[in-house]
Amino acid sequence: MPLWCAAVQPYTPTVHDPLLEPWRWRVEGALSDLGVLCMDEATDGSLWFGNTGSIAHYNGVDITKISFDDELLSKITALRDF
Repeated sequence: MPLWCAAVQPYTPTVHDPLLEPWRWRVEGALSDLGVLCMDEATDGSLWFGNTGSIAHYNGVDITKISFDDELLSKITALRDF
């Protein structure tokens, strides 16, 4: 058996993976300085981002950033203690 192998023809998938489609991936300059860690889509189509030290709401035009200040963090911690 030779040490190298060659395919008879290149593999082309018959079912396309929608996550790999290039139109799904784009760079938004307005979001680049947020430090995004995770993302979720709301029922109205807007996007929520979990960032380092904040959360952000993006409707495609405007960004609303909600910082984690001491008051908000104390409320989150109080809810977690239940």
